[in-house]
Amino acid sequence: MDLAATRSEVKGNTAAGTTCQRWEKIMTTTDLPESATPMPSDVLSRKKAPPQVLAPWWVQHPRLMEMLGLAAYIAFALFITARIWTGGTSMEAGANPQDQEFFQWNFAHAAYAVSHGENPLFTYRINAPLGVNLMANTSVLLFGIPMAPITLMFGPHITFALFSTLALAGTAIGWYLFLSRCVVTSRRAAFIGAGFCGFAPGLISHLGGQPNISAQFLVPFLLWCVVRLAQPEPADSTHRFSRAIWYGSALAGVAIAQVFLNEEILFFTGLAVAMAMAVYAWQCWPEAKARSRQFFNGLGLALLIFMVVLAAPLSFQFFGPQHYRGLPFDLADHVVDLGSFTGYSRESLFGSDHSADRFSSADSEDNSFFGFTLVILVLVLAVWMWRDIRMKMVFLTGIGAAALSLGPTVMFFKESTHIPGPMAVLHFLPIFNLATITRYVLISASCIGVMLALGTDRVLQEKRLPWLNGGLGRYPKMAWAGVLAIALVPIAPTPLPTVPRPPVPAFITDGMWRDYVSGDQTIVVAPLTGRGTTAMRWSIATDLELHVAHGYFLGPDTDGKSATFGSPLRKTSELMLEANVDADEELPEITDEDRAQAKADFKYWKVAIVAINPASYKDGLLISLTELLGPVQERGGVMFWAIDTDGSVIEGR
Repeated sequence: MDLAATRSEVKGNTAAGTTCQRWEKIMTTTDLPESATPMPSDVLSRKKAPPQVLAPWWVQHPRLMEMLGLAAYIAFALFITARIWTGGTSMEAGANPQDQEFFQWNFAHAAYAVSHGENPLFTYRINAPLGVNLMANTSVLLFGIPMAPITLMFGPHITFALFSTLALAGTAIGWYLFLSRCVVTSRRAAFIGAGFCGFAPGLISHLGGQPNISAQFLVPFLLWCVVRLAQPEPADSTHRFSRAIWYGSALAGVAIAQVFLNEEILFFTGLAVAMAMAVYAWQCWPEAKARSRQFFNGLGLALLIFMVVLAAPLSFQFFGPQHYRGLPFDLADHVVDLGSFTGYSRESLFGSDHSADRFSSADSEDNSFFGFTLVILVLVLAVWMWRDIRMKMVFLTGIGAAALSLGPTVMFFKESTHIPGPMAVLHFLPIFNLATITRYVLISASCIGVMLALGTDRVLQEKRLPWLNGGLGRYPKMAWAGVLAIALVPIAPTPLPTVPRPPVPAFITDGMWRDYVSGDQTIVVAPLTGRGTTAMRWSIATDLELHVAHGYFLGPDTDGKSATFGSPLRKTSELMLEANVDADEELPEITDEDRAQAKADFKYWKVAIVAINPASYKDGLLISLTELLGPVQERGGVMFWAIDTDGSVIEGR
């Protein structure tokens, strides 16, 4: 066997992206060329053995290095979420506090459902008397139910902090396992690529209020199953369809779990797989055709298991009580600005609120801020490794997802270019009309992470970088470390910002509310800003024993079909919002009709207490409610009115 030829052949296969033997197998080859003449034993005995050079300890203990690398992900995630941990109940996410309140309430409800045997898919404890379809909301039951003991012992704010930390670290760890086992040969390359996938700007941006978007730790395992399905059946396999059955079933299991974490991410993953497979079929049609039967057999089995297991939950989501249609906002309002790709997010080292606001549609949607230097590096990698089918698949998939995220019309510095994007057609289609457009670029972020892993893997096999002139190109590892630093340091995430959270008044924490509320009676906390997040926080302080008439969630509007945030507004709800102004501004005129309507609304909501939020109200609200309901009472830091079961005010109680 010609060892030099073998090395050259394997290196060529590696560059082309095909399956190859590891270097260890080549280096242990003992075959000699036929022309080689064995040395006499006496000559061998007189020849000095070469001195043994010990490899560095990190080479001798690769598993230890792997564990240290995974521990580094956890440490970095703790660094980013440190303020959430240390803030406790007195601090909340600065970018999206409403969503944090929503998730903490969901964790509290999951724990309550486990401890009291209630239905985790529905609740009457908010939005009374209608209730909320939690299957139609991102209730993260996959995490909330197993973490119920943690929630019951330490509170939902600790569960939220734990979920936020594991969302980042778990995503990075999952990508590392996938990349190191299925994509690249170097653990260092896998570590770098997975680090970007787990801590990409979009994931950091969503973390403060929507950690379910950042929790993509199941995505690598979905891809792992897909890759295994696409591989040919081993020649010694005794069962013709064993690979399709095994990995098809595993794919179904992971997809089912992802549904109870976030359905939108599952859709994005399926879309990314479809785009990558289309590129593969286009470039390697004979191989794709040969493997298609096994692949689609496994995919069909996965789909069958998925639909059978989720038939009841999905039916409840789309047809059960309090289901809704569509989204409560225009998808075209949340798209990626073309200029944002070279910008820096507000949570990055080089970013700021001012720089991000030039492009971002919301504080928690900085999904595409990759920075100028990283964009240049991605383009260089694509050109350099274009002949590698893996690089081509990943790059084109990322470009396709980025194009979708631009929306129906391409925006540049928040101004329309009047250039139509792919979503001009696709956003009318089912499922596409339910996914937030700006989040398609999260697919591109994962693709960049895979490209960094592929590029690093290639560099570690090179003796010289052809696209770096001068002496630096002769030191590829050192040069590549510098290139990565220039590309990644500017977008490195910083600790999440937090803001003070208003304390829960003693009226709630000391149980004074129990003197006025019985059974399933509810509380209304005015003003209804955030559609009831304050009341939900007060409810959490009572272990959900205090029911809430309103709330922050997705549900049907007054027409019973279209979606809206929070409870449908009734006449008294609108009056409270209108009256929340300064005393010197124009206040709504209170009539007997308003008093009669308030009585009817209170009876409908089963209200026992109408309270004023001491942390966020204006004098006009107190004046108007006093005129509507009579003299206000004050106890335990809360101004309130006690309401009878018929909706009338109980004076002096």
